[in-house]
Amino acid sequence: MKTLFAVGRGLPAEVGLPQAVALSGLNLEGTHHRGHDDAWNIAGVLAELLQRLRK
Repeated sequence: MKTLFAVGRGLPAEVGLPQAVALSGLNLEGTHHRGHDDAWNIAGVLAELLQRLRK
């Protein structure tokens, strides 16, 4: 997901989850590094990225 996000956004390098969430215009939900919270946040970043790439 890190690589896909960087390529999809045209970034020069991969970024961590908190920065990806911020770049996506989302709010980091829950506690970072908690499995279900990270999965929720990654899904939100992925959904935003897919919507952006469809345009």
